[in-house]
Amino acid sequence: MPSDYSVKTLNCNTLSYQDIFLERLYESSVDSSLTDKLREFGQTTPLLVLQKAETAYQIIANFAVYQSLKTLDVTDVYCRILPHSVASYRRYSLQVLHGWNELQNSPILRAHLLQQVKDNCTTEELLSILSLMELPSQLYTVDELVSLLNLSTETIFALHHGLLTLKSAKLMHRLSHQDQEYVIKLLELYKPGGSKQYKLLEMIIELTRRMNISVADLVQKWLPMEQDNRTDNNPQHLQNILRELTELCWPEKIKLEEQFLQFVHSLALPKNITVIPSPSFEEKGCSLCLHCSTEEELQHLWNRIRPFFPTV
Repeated sequence: MPSDYSVKTLNCNTLSYQDIFLERLYESSVDSSLTDKLREFGQTTPLLVLQKAETAYQIIANFAVYQSLKTLDVTDVYCRILPHSVASYRRYSLQVLHGWNELQNSPILRAHLLQQVKDNCTTEELLSILSLMELPSQLYTVDELVSLLNLSTETIFALHHGLLTLKSAKLMHRLSHQDQEYVIKLLELYKPGGSKQYKLLEMIIELTRRMNISVADLVQKWLPMEQDNRTDNNPQHLQNILRELTELCWPEKIKLEEQFLQFVHSLALPKNITVIPSPSFEEKGCSLCLHCSTEEELQHLWNRIRPFFPTV
């Protein structure tokens, strides 16, 4: 074990967060699943802490575990202690190694750590930390992640807690903090994920710029008057919102889609046959698809329609 590394039990009253930002980040939402595991099995992972004074320590990794232990009113916790004199690069390296799971799950935590590394380490050490975090060893990676800390408080919390994806968060830079607040309200209510979330944000940004209005003006009708007045059947309402936004963004495409659906309906096709238009109706052509449950069924259908294709 390294000479600057000691392990012992500390009283919770001697521990504190590094800064108010981390404290608010973790106190805003306690991991109930982790808390239940700690209640059942106890603490199995020592907390990484930095000694600031004889009886004062800062928690520098395993923040979610620390917050859950506080919630459970645990008096004494098992800790790995680094002295205040530890070199910056070694300290940050150990934070990555001991806080790996949290760093993987939270872009905001990665951004917070990289901001400190950027301020206190050499460029070579910074790139080494990026490599340790399994991120591209390029300075633009640092700038891109650290810029997330400039988003609104609501957006930062949403990204940290998994409500907002990192890809979608990059779009939020195009909105004011006030506009971001309304986007987060919409996400909290309807909880779109993945591609739906990104598409929703893209269309909101496009329309607010095109129409020169705020996000509040655009989305207010889809938000309840009171936070507790939740809308039933939110998935269906989300689909309607996406549809309405699409119609506003691309009215010609929606018109072509409706015309195509009417055309397909007029063909009265069997259930196992579908017609697919060209992507975004860029071409006039379309594709006819046969759906068969077995190879024999396909062979049978092909033998029947083959005479209509004399060149085959």
